[in-house]
Amino acid sequence: MNTFLKILVACFLMSQSVCFAQGLKYQSYAFAQVPLSGKVVPSKIVKDFAPSLRTLEMPKPGGEEYSALLEGIKKNIQEKQSSMPENKGYLRKPVLGINFEGNRYPSGVPNDNHMAISNSGIIVSMVNTTVGVFDTNGVIKKTWSFDAFSDTLKINAGKYDGRVLYDPVADRFIVVFLAGFNDSTSYAIIGFSSSADPSASWNLYKLPGSPLADKTWSDFPMVSITNDELFLTLNAIENKMSWQAGFKQSYIWQINKTDGYNGKALTHQLYTNISYNNKPIRNLCPVRGGAGLKGPECYFISNRNFDASNDTFFLVKLGGKINTPDTILSLTTLTSLNQYGVAPDARQAFHDTLQTNDCRVLDAFIENNTIQLVGNSNYFPSGRSGVYHGIISNVNLNPSIQLNLIGANKMDYGYPAIAYAGKSEGDDDAVIVLNYTSDSFYSDNNGKRIYIYPGYAVVFYKNNMYSDTFMVRKGNSIINMVYVGKDRWGDYSGIQLRYNHPGEVWAAATFGHLVRSGTGNVNAAGTWISQLTAPSNTVGIASINKTSMEVNAYPNPLRKDNYFSLDFTLEEEAILSFDLYDSKGTLVRKLMQTKADEGKNRFSFNLSALSSGNYILKISSHEGIMVNKKIIIN
Repeated sequence: MNTFLKILVACFLMSQSVCFAQGLKYQSYAFAQVPLSGKVVPSKIVKDFAPSLRTLEMPKPGGEEYSALLEGIKKNIQEKQSSMPENKGYLRKPVLGINFEGNRYPSGVPNDNHMAISNSGIIVSMVNTTVGVFDTNGVIKKTWSFDAFSDTLKINAGKYDGRVLYDPVADRFIVVFLAGFNDSTSYAIIGFSSSADPSASWNLYKLPGSPLADKTWSDFPMVSITNDELFLTLNAIENKMSWQAGFKQSYIWQINKTDGYNGKALTHQLYTNISYNNKPIRNLCPVRGGAGLKGPECYFISNRNFDASNDTFFLVKLGGKINTPDTILSLTTLTSLNQYGVAPDARQAFHDTLQTNDCRVLDAFIENNTIQLVGNSNYFPSGRSGVYHGIISNVNLNPSIQLNLIGANKMDYGYPAIAYAGKSEGDDDAVIVLNYTSDSFYSDNNGKRIYIYPGYAVVFYKNNMYSDTFMVRKGNSIINMVYVGKDRWGDYSGIQLRYNHPGEVWAAATFGHLVRSGTGNVNAAGTWISQLTAPSNTVGIASINKTSMEVNAYPNPLRKDNYFSLDFTLEEEAILSFDLYDSKGTLVRKLMQTKADEGKNRFSFNLSALSSGNYILKISSHEGIMVNKKIIIN
């Protein structure tokens, strides 16, 4: 055990406290500051060996490296399909702007895409083992490896799992990545840029990957920042065990970010043994601010990520700053109407498959007292891999969760990320980025088979409606970096609002990339970076006339003293929602949700409360939008 770790553990033993609250149990440690461990100036890196080791053959399913439990769940769920409402709307798609290839092959396996963009348009993109700096035109300014970046720390263990954040208040970047796979070599490495230029000087710190000296190492970092602090969560894994089988607990590190920017010793707090009803809460996803930074409190989301189906989420709140009397963790359990569950492996052309891991919460933000979150899930209507989108309302007072699934019949989706995309106060707009793949094909005009290779897509969300899935970057190859066994798809994707450009987000995700080289072609996992802007007119009018019923509306145009009536005929009874929007696509009123009988029906409402102008009446069922009727009031 090194000297720093001995001191750290000693401080823990002197200052730990055990807390209980609403079934939640945890330990909190306050201890001496972590000293500055080193400095680096990426623009001055000359020798960069960028070492990377990747396996070409996955261990047999059921072995220690791939939990027999998770493998068994995935085999069983492919045979279990059920019907459920598909929450599908007809919003316009995000507007695709500048897009380009990100960090180049080779890199680690999987990609583990993450990215951040500054207000001035500097993009920092991370994949497994490398960092790239781009401008918004896609011109690469500098690239370096995790190894060269942390060379002054003298850590020889392999580096992986990179994350990056941009702080719009300080105009600085923060990067986090891990080193080592056992308790003696495991560290979390944190870099704070000392200016707005990521190619200039960074302050480096190393946190022990086994802070309790309990023969565990740290895995899967997740990060967020508030106005004052950096929050880092990690999973403690037992030595010589996989992340599936060896999980012991999840940590929360609470760190003063200003110390890091200034190169001072880090003031921080550690929360361990976080459990509910004596079971550890696994994979705590920190919640980022939506339109800007929040705080001082920080929220974390978890769920039952190894279950074939479940409806429970855990909302953990860390209130108060470091070393203040009101700093405490609290827990609320939430139950959704719809269920999530472990996704089956994703299918590629030619029978190759891609890993989907478990169904942990992968990304989340908070805005307008509402948290939106995403993760992998079984898409139960088709039994294929999909993603879930959760909306937690009334976070501060009486939170409740609504859960929707996004999926398809012949496509597999995975590894979503989400960012706030609202343009005005009160908006709930979001852009969800996800990876897709399929084992299907279609034929061109000459009868040639066209395969659907792994690519990257987005979905726009607003007012409980979703756009169609928009394919941003189509792959030109399967992903086949592992010669035998399941391939890696990427453990997460990256997305961020450009804070001084409301409605504009930038994202980085994976696509199947055929890399041609002198030694033979490689079916690699490429990275694609895109600018995506929320549509100005969110509701599609002319493009939607999907009717499974006869419709007759009258009168139209109307006066304000009229009633508007719409007659329609249904082939079978259905639960229908009647919603009124203005010409900009903003919800004016949810008029009614009720059962409509088979045969002829008439829906009417009074117009006296409305101003003159154009409106849209949307009638929808669980199958989607059935009527999109334009109403003109003179």
